[in-house]
Amino acid sequence: MRRQNYSTKELANLSIKSYLDYSGIPYDAGGNFVKLRDHNSLVVDLKHNMFNWNSQGKDGNLYNFIREYEGLSVAETWKKLQEFAQNPSSHVKAVPVVGRRSHGGNRLDGAAYRQNIYPGQADTSEVRKYLQDTRKLSPILVTSMIDAGYIRELKNHAAFFAWFDKDGKEVGGNQQGTWIDHKEFGRRGTLKKDAMDSRINTGFNFETGTGGDNLYVFESPIDALSYFQLHAAELSQTNNSFLSLDGAGSKIGTVSRYAQEYHQELFKQVHLCLDNDNAGKMGELEYLDQYNSLYGQPVIEVPLKGKDWNEQLTSGFGPGHTQLSAKEFLTDLAKVPVVQRDPKLDHKISQGYNNMYSKSRAR
Repeated sequence: MRRQNYSTKELANLSIKSYLDYSGIPYDAGGNFVKLRDHNSLVVDLKHNMFNWNSQGKDGNLYNFIREYEGLSVAETWKKLQEFAQNPSSHVKAVPVVGRRSHGGNRLDGAAYRQNIYPGQADTSEVRKYLQDTRKLSPILVTSMIDAGYIRELKNHAAFFAWFDKDGKEVGGNQQGTWIDHKEFGRRGTLKKDAMDSRINTGFNFETGTGGDNLYVFESPIDALSYFQLHAAELSQTNNSFLSLDGAGSKIGTVSRYAQEYHQELFKQVHLCLDNDNAGKMGELEYLDQYNSLYGQPVIEVPLKGKDWNEQLTSGFGPGHTQLSAKEFLTDLAKVPVVQRDPKLDHKISQGYNNMYSKSRAR
């Protein structure tokens, strides 16, 4: 049998359906999708070679599927992929790194995003008042974002943050209320949700320069804009991309999609700028667990005031942040007394150390 040599990227993106057949994993097929019989919330999109495990908040390519479905370590997953790749070509089909350029706003479930059901209005005064007075964003920055089409005001006066693909096509968005109503929205007190049928693993994004040197990752559009405003002097003169996950750990796959589709993974550095709370730490640990071997070790940036970048901005504290390497981040988390630490973090901390040192030994 002839040996086939695949790059790391190609291995990670081999056909998921072929792997299901190869491994004897039972599924039900229907059109461009297959649904696993033992986990009916796990669906594979055959057209785009991606899986989505709705009940677990997991998605991605074959590499991610094997890690999540079979519960393997990083090293075990790569070994499994290598073994799979050596089988006859009838079992293996290399696919290009997924991108949505030719598919517009299609979600994994096949429903098409419709921009026309989220029309903006000419009067943007409520959005401007909210972003400038409440969130303390610069009028110049807000105006530039509105004029460029990144932000608009909906008829209900919510701010709409539009998501664009690399060709400038709107493929989704998220709504942020500009008013408080705890009776309707509970403890949060305000509307906050993704637009219907927004493309999965995408988010609010913008660039400075070519956008190709550094990728800065945030939990929300307002945090991304706040960080940019705080550090505009240094960031506006360099090539940076800013990406909002609209979530933390469950949306970390958005980083992989963005890096692959927009910049062919050529970033010199990934900066994780998630919230300084348990959810944010879980997101950063999830990145170290899932993507560290693909994109290199990131730096973790922590606000100096408050739990997120908008809190630092609204406090009047000014620019600045604490920057940690992956090792420093894990070490700091491990120092927190067990009785004070979220138990959910322990397993991920252990995995992070194992992945880091297994990678070092492999070198």
